[in-house]
Amino acid sequence: MPIVSKRSLNWNANDSLGTNNGTATNVTYNASKTNQGWDFNGSSSYVTIADSSSLDITWNITLSAIINPTTLKNSYFFVKDGVTAERSFTFDTTNYVGQLGKLDALFFVWGLYSYAYTTNQNVIVAWKYQHVAVTWTGSDWAIQFWINWNKVATSNITQTPWTIIVSTAPVYLWRRDYLPSPWYFSGKIDEAEIHNGKLSDWELKTKYAYLFWFM
Repeated sequence: MPIVSKRSLNWNANDSLGTNNGTATNVTYNASKTNQGWDFNGSSSYVTIADSSSLDITWNITLSAIINPTTLKNSYFFVKDGVTAERSFTFDTTNYVGQLGKLDALFFVWGLYSYAYTTNQNVIVAWKYQHVAVTWTGSDWAIQFWINWNKVATSNITQTPWTIIVSTAPVYLWRRDYLPSPWYFSGKIDEAEIHNGKLSDWELKTKYAYLFWFM
C-alpha cells in the first residue's frame, strides 16, 4: 500500500520519502531501537508536518510507530485535527477507565465520529519499546489495533460514520491541541509511518517482525 509519510527520526524531522518533511520542536536526539530516535519531554515536544494532498487520506489508512513511553498518561501519536470541524484522523492511547498508572484503551478517530476500542489493561507499558498500529478500511468500516506483531482488537462499526473531511490542518506527531491545554507524549519515538491504504495482516506481521531483533 502507498506510504505517504515515513519518519525514521534520524537526527531530523525529514520525511524519508522526501515528500512531507516536518519541523521538530523541543525534541532531543538519542539512541533508539533501529538507529537514532527522539526523546519527547511530555510537555512541549512535538513534530509538525504541513498539510499536503498526499496526507488528505479519505478511505483506507494505516498509522504505525515504535514507542517507548516514560509516563503512562493520555497521549496522542498521530493527529490531523483542526480541533473543531476539520478533524481527519487521530490515533491515541488513554487511561479510559480512570485507573492510575494504566493505559487500557487504544483510540482511533476518523472524521467527526470517534471509534474507540477498549482493550485489556496495561496493553501499553512504560519503559519498553512497543510497535503500535491501527488500520481502517472504508469499505466495511473495519478497525484493527496492533501491538508489536499481535492484533489485539478488531471492530466492525455498524453505525454509519460521519462524513470524512479533507482537513487543511497540519499533521501533529505526539501532540494534540486539546482544551484547556495540549496533550503531549513523554518518551522515545521511532519509525513513524502513515500509509494511504490498509496494510494486510501479513504485511504488518512481516514488516515489523524484524524489530524484535532489536528489542
